[in-house]
Amino acid sequence: LDVALFYDKYEFVEGGELCDQVIVDYFKSTNIMEKNFTLDLELIIDLVNVAHSANLDAAFKEGINYIWKKLKMVSTPYGRMMFTEEHLIKLAPILQYSRDNWERMGLINGETSRLINDLDQVSENFPKQFVSDCKSWEEYDLLKRCISHIELSGSTCKADGNFVKDMNCWDQYAYPPDSEERRCRWGGQRVTFGIRYWEDDSFEGWAIVRRTPPILIAEDGESDDDGELDYDSIVETRCWIAPYSKNRKRPPLRGWVSSDPMARGNPTIKYVLRESIG
Repeated sequence: LDVALFYDKYEFVEGGELCDQVIVDYFKSTNIMEKNFTLDLELIIDLVNVAHSANLDAAFKEGINYIWKKLKMVSTPYGRMMFTEEHLIKLAPILQYSRDNWERMGLINGETSRLINDLDQVSENFPKQFVSDCKSWEEYDLLKRCISHIELSGSTCKADGNFVKDMNCWDQYAYPPDSEERRCRWGGQRVTFGIRYWEDDSFEGWAIVRRTPPILIAEDGESDDDGELDYDSIVETRCWIAPYSKNRKRPPLRGWVSSDPMARGNPTIKYVLRESIG
């Protein structure tokens, strides 16, 4: 490492090019090192810093791309959880530099650039905040995989039953895909039920909602039993809400209150866990 800095200081071009290529080759072997569980993260961080300080452009590009990619990944053991606060304190200046210059230097593209764009700047709080966020995410993900489904009871209507989390978003629970929809009449309308995070001018938090079915629309735009389903026609209405649940990532077990004159039950939720996960 000292040799690369020495070559740069005294403008030994051939020596600098040799160091550049050696470090590039090392970074390109990270996949093999990961497979063999021989990766040395401390050395990689030192090499990226040296490549930046010694103006080894190819090595810096290869190394910082690897760092950003791993900050994005959730794999074990070589993902974002492997970075400690101490690692990120060392990396913060070059992360900021690469973020400010990534497009000009052609450093990063694709999925990794989204992580850079999410960071307005690599602030002094970045190392601590990043590690904290990663720990929270891991705990959330583990709990999510442990939960099989939730059971709603006490609504005194067909809202009672099982709901599973929508895999494409964090804030929707619907009927299990292999179950028959529980439909009923509510105020003269045929409805189904769901549990979702609700947000409008009057309330933000978790709600048990009823939904009208989509209308069938014919080619002429009129309602028709042989037409196509118009999902924009679905109307959702709150039946029960969970006050002060704005900060919750999951619907609360109890504390639901009526948000509709016809919602007369006292709902409660139970989380049902899987027997095992792997």
